[in-house]
Amino acid sequence: MERERERENDINVNVEVIQWEVYVEEVVRIWSLRSSVETATAKRGDLFVKLDAKLQVRKESLSRSDEVEAMYRKLELQRQRLACSLLSLKEMSQEVQDREEKLATLVQSLSGAAKSLSAAHGRLQEANKLLAEGGNGQLWHLKKMLLTRQQLMVTQVSSLYPIARGAEPKSGEGSGSSPVSTCTDSPVESLTIGGLQLFGPPLKKLGFFNDKQEFQSSATALGYVAHIIKLIASYLDIPLRYPLRLGGSRSYIQDYASLVEPSINEQEGTLGMDFLQKHVVEFPLFSEGQEPTRSAYAVFLLNKDLDQMLSYLGVPTVGPRHTLPNLKKLIKTIKSEAYSMF
Repeated sequence: MERERERENDINVNVEVIQWEVYVEEVVRIWSLRSSVETATAKRGDLFVKLDAKLQVRKESLSRSDEVEAMYRKLELQRQRLACSLLSLKEMSQEVQDREEKLATLVQSLSGAAKSLSAAHGRLQEANKLLAEGGNGQLWHLKKMLLTRQQLMVTQVSSLYPIARGAEPKSGEGSGSSPVSTCTDSPVESLTIGGLQLFGPPLKKLGFFNDKQEFQSSATALGYVAHIIKLIASYLDIPLRYPLRLGGSRSYIQDYASLVEPSINEQEGTLGMDFLQKHVVEFPLFSEGQEPTRSAYAVFLLNKDLDQMLSYLGVPTVGPRHTLPNLKKLIKTIKSEAYSMF
């Protein structure tokens, strides 16, 4: 209470009485200041709005500036890449130009080759035309005439020495006989040549108990066979592996393979013809007065010649020791119609 009283006393003490005119002036001045403050506050608000707008624009400007900077960096990177690409393009262009020059040279060469090929093709067609008109047709015509002539000559030879069926041989056919035995296998068929049969060579020399007439007849038959083989070989132009020296019933067959370790020409590395002619071994195609093994080996070589001729024609043999059947098959093959197409 005391404090309140003190405050009232202080107020009463500080109260100053002023004039009404002064009071009115002060009030007017205060309202004027208040109006100025309100105007300033309004301007301040406008300034804040304008400043905020400018700050927003500034922010957008900075953002766009950053984007432009990033785009500028990308542009610089693209420029560098473009420069590298241009350099690579220049190198590739140079390489393409070099290849074009090489290709132009190749095209020029190819064009020349094409012209040469065209000319060669034309010559080939002309040659084929000439060959069809004269050369090839004439060749086939001559070949046909040659084969026909060979058939005619072989037919004439076969008529000189006819091969026909005959009675069973007493001692076995030479083609079926073994070089070391008088016993023979069963022949395909019993044949004769010129009416004569072939007999196997004896195991021993001819004596009192041997039929000389049979072996003389067989030697003559072997002479016939040798003559036919030599003639047909000459007609067909076949060099016999084992040449024949004709002498009728005293014919021989030659064997160069029987030479034992012959000397070889050191300079040429081959056997000289003089050496072969001097050292050729002959085997008789007859048994009289001869070693049985030599005459049997001669028949064996004769069969080898027949095998050679049949192989030349592509025809299998009847058997390795069937002389007359193989000879008959050889003649039959040459006289057949299929031979003209050989």
